[in-house]
Amino acid sequence: MNRFLILTAACLLILTGTGNAQFTKENYEHVYDSIRDLKIDFARSIVVRDFNFAMDAAEFTLEEGTISFLNPVAGQTIGFYFTGRGQCRLIGPTPVEKFSIEKFTGEEDFNEKFGDGLFFFSRDVFEKFFAQPDIQPVREDSKSKSRAKRFMDRLEDYSIDIASDMIPKLYTSQENPYLLTIFAPENSYDFYLYNYDPTITESVQLAEFKREMGHEVIQTITRFFPQEHYQSGKNIYEREQVDQAYPRHYDIITTIKQNTDLITACRLIFESNQDSLICLWFNHTDQIDMDSVTTADGNHLAIDKFEEDDAYFTTVFFNRPLMKGEYDTLMFYYESGDVIKKSVWGDFYLLAPAGWYPELGFRNKATFTLSYKTPEWLRFLSCGEKIKDSVEGDWRYTVWENNDPIQVVGFNYGWFDSLTVNEPGFPEIKVFRSDASHQGRLFGPNMLEVTAEDVKEAIEFCTRVYGNYPYERLLVTEIPLAHGQSFPGLLHLGWGSFERDDRGKGFEMDAFRAHEVAHQWWPTIVHFKSYHDQWMSEGFAEYTAAWFVQTRDGDNERFLKLLDDWRDIITEKGSMYRGVWSEGSEAGPIWLGGRLASTESEDYTTLVYTKGAYVLHMLRMMLFDYKNNSDEKFVNMMQHFV
Repeated sequence: MNRFLILTAACLLILTGTGNAQFTKENYEHVYDSIRDLKIDFARSIVVRDFNFAMDAAEFTLEEGTISFLNPVAGQTIGFYFTGRGQCRLIGPTPVEKFSIEKFTGEEDFNEKFGDGLFFFSRDVFEKFFAQPDIQPVREDSKSKSRAKRFMDRLEDYSIDIASDMIPKLYTSQENPYLLTIFAPENSYDFYLYNYDPTITESVQLAEFKREMGHEVIQTITRFFPQEHYQSGKNIYEREQVDQAYPRHYDIITTIKQNTDLITACRLIFESNQDSLICLWFNHTDQIDMDSVTTADGNHLAIDKFEEDDAYFTTVFFNRPLMKGEYDTLMFYYESGDVIKKSVWGDFYLLAPAGWYPELGFRNKATFTLSYKTPEWLRFLSCGEKIKDSVEGDWRYTVWENNDPIQVVGFNYGWFDSLTVNEPGFPEIKVFRSDASHQGRLFGPNMLEVTAEDVKEAIEFCTRVYGNYPYERLLVTEIPLAHGQSFPGLLHLGWGSFERDDRGKGFEMDAFRAHEVAHQWWPTIVHFKSYHDQWMSEGFAEYTAAWFVQTRDGDNERFLKLLDDWRDIITEKGSMYRGVWSEGSEAGPIWLGGRLASTESEDYTTLVYTKGAYVLHMLRMMLFDYKNNSDEKFVNMMQHFV
């Protein structure tokens, strides 16, 4: 593939006194590979004793040992390997982060000794701490080379592409102090990673590479804002989101062949949110293979060469630096034989419903035009307003417009029976049940009707308590899996929702359907800003389902049973219904979101879904008018919030 990067000369000063350098088509491969192919320059070493340096919240003490710098890249020193005796100390800035550190380490502050480590840094960090004159050669050490390579391999194992991280630090005129270090505790097979990067919202992160039950995992010990935020006197738990760029519009043209292969061309119009922006990181499932990325006029751009099987990102380097407020266009070309799977019954399903296209930022909103070419005999369903549906030969062509900005888009297709509900005052509801997976079964002969009725009543309920449904219609589709997922105007419901109706038998199918319908409000209308607020999506949807059941039944029997079950889940410790260790409410606050899932306890669902629902129940009971048996105050509050 032809990859290149040509940056405007005005932004290409290497401010180290070594002269100018330009990142070009000819040297891109060399620069990227030089960083990936780490080499220690033993001729440039420093013998240190009680050497201290701090990077934001972390303080490193190199008690005794040797710093050996890595070979320069583009005229700059980007890192070193340390061997000897060192110590890293980090103090959490908030009670929550102190709690998190103690959960993983047993101590409120992180204080870990290490024998060696690999450090990468920006030019300004090098000049501040390490540009010392007393550089001297040391004896080349094969063990050090082997250990340094092991650190690099560990970063790659966890899909950390240090080359893509470092290249912007080499070719920008802006100072942004950056440090990434991976170090090993004494007498341990585990590793720690400390990262300070002011270009992301939570600039400080301490993570742990851990081996657990034969598997290697990476988990966050603590993660928080830079120190300047806490020194400013602002709300310690709130900081404005830091985004390098914003997506504005996607044009996605996708062909899905009968063997489930997906071939896509994706045009993205985006807006830069910083000066001298030279690259962007895009998130997607590791099941797609990125072939190339080009400019709007077809010039190939450089992209990362990270070829790990589990790489879930693509880094794109521009052919010129962008300034804040400037719009530009990228074209992505990729394919996959694994994003879509076919079940044993003949149904299709997305392995990555929300990762089948390159996403910029954390669920930032954009408009979408979605064009699909699919086998003619299959029904195709997508987010948006369908503006085209035609058949040419063996192919069906559909186009779907999403003119209101939304966070994510999805689709479904298959061999479906369907039912349409059109009633005055309601959005059109179209329900699609797989004709393949239910053939020959005895259960649920009227499940199309049952599902449609539950969805209609759930929309009516949510509209009454939260406000108007945001779209003209809702497509409700079956997937051959156990879970559900909600997209703007589109639901994926697990096959069980179309197979049986188990009200009062332990798994409430009408509550399951109401939960997914509630996601049309949480988070489609009220989106979560970050993982800290995700409980307001899942917890609110979970409680909506219980509240819906209570209202529909006209009594409290099932509702109170759900509350009792939730209370047990929240308050009890041990191996519970998920078969993994739970700390319950002691696992941490719901604000930690996805970080509640760890080797210490698996409590993401316990707290984000279940305790999040109980928080909403608490607020409802605080506002409940017992004299008049009325939720009016609570409903008014929720409608005002929406």
